[in-house]
Amino acid sequence: MRFPLTPLIFSLLAAACMPVSGPDEETGVGNARGISAEKICTGAIPVPSLAANECGGNYLWAPTWLFESAQGLVSSPNPVAHEQSVFLPDVDRFFAKEAGPNSGWAASLQMSRGYLRLLPFEQKDFFWLVTSECPRLESWPEPDNADAYKAFFTAAKLGARFDEGRSSPHFARDSGDIVASLQHGRPVIMFGGDRGMLVTGAVYDYPVPRGGKIYYRIKKLYVLDPSGDGGVSEIGRFGICAADAYLSF
Repeated sequence: MRFPLTPLIFSLLAAACMPVSGPDEETGVGNARGISAEKICTGAIPVPSLAANECGGNYLWAPTWLFESAQGLVSSPNPVAHEQSVFLPDVDRFFAKEAGPNSGWAASLQMSRGYLRLLPFEQKDFFWLVTSECPRLESWPEPDNADAYKAFFTAAKLGARFDEGRSSPHFARDSGDIVASLQHGRPVIMFGGDRGMLVTGAVYDYPVPRGGKIYYRIKKLYVLDPSGDGGVSEIGRFGICAADAYLSF
């Protein structure tokens, strides 16, 4: 049963926005302290760019310490690079078609919450939350990142009030965040070209030694596109680097 969003619930949200455990308080990136939805609404949270940080060459790099808490889901380091993969099992059962134009972010958020068995909401509820609680996002000065901010704001707002610590939305800082999230069964939303899509899996090379550290290369991402028919699509390295942002849970 869908939990109805009412003005009373939104007044509670506005009055009691508890921090969500997970991202850094100053940046909204990575895994540290909590962050409030209000901070997101002020525009103080930067969107980390994988293109700027990791896509200058042919590889997407990230240190192996990001895998240390992956509960045995990653193979032991091997000096020879080899292809590995990680997927969210049965995530396609939660596919949601976008309700209208420019609503891919809302459909992806709906799928993410469904996969995590969080309190369900409809896409129109997400739009209403943004319009009611942070209308400045409707005229965001950086249109390429507008959907990412809307999804981040909505996820943090609902997470603080309803999720009881079971979600920790944050922008992925690098490819390590993306893969580590998937390894722990946490959805990732990919934003780019006015579209939001749910990342369902990744194929990567691991490990590759460089500069005394072990790194890996993401080769492919698999996504559920809310504008499609529920089939999984493949995105190569160019598309990975061209994305505007990745929101992890």
